[in-house]
Amino acid sequence: MAYLLDVDVLIARCDTAHESHERVREWLRAHAGRPLILCPTTEIGFVGVFGSVEYPGGPGSPQAAAGVLRLMYKRLNAVFAHDDLSLRNEGQFGTLAGVDARDVRAVYLLTLAASRGIQFVTLNARMDPRLFRKETARALTVIR
Repeated sequence: MAYLLDVDVLIARCDTAHESHERVREWLRAHAGRPLILCPTTEIGFVGVFGSVEYPGGPGSPQAAAGVLRLMYKRLNAVFAHDDLSLRNEGQFGTLAGVDARDVRAVYLLTLAASRGIQFVTLNARMDPRLFRKETARALTVIR
């Protein structure tokens, strides 16, 4: 099984002060050797959040966060995958009714993972599997 990692998982992995840092490290250890995947959406989210001067404990700039991202690819033995879905395509996403605006990126990534037959891994416990088609909901893994 391959795993598409959410931005929150990437940040928790890199930020030793993050409340979920140890849970993410344990999850990654338990899934060592399995393919870990990042995509343009996760890269942009990670660099934008972790690289913000407002993020406590971050490297302080997008450029520095991009350097952390490059190191993370090596440490996690992660691979890059293109994301090619569009929110315009209701056939892929169905409705966004009931989805919190803060979760749109996660919905996109979950749908991307399901379309590729892989798991989407997040810390986002707000994700309600009942909002998605069964095949999409089955692609959701929440680290608790």
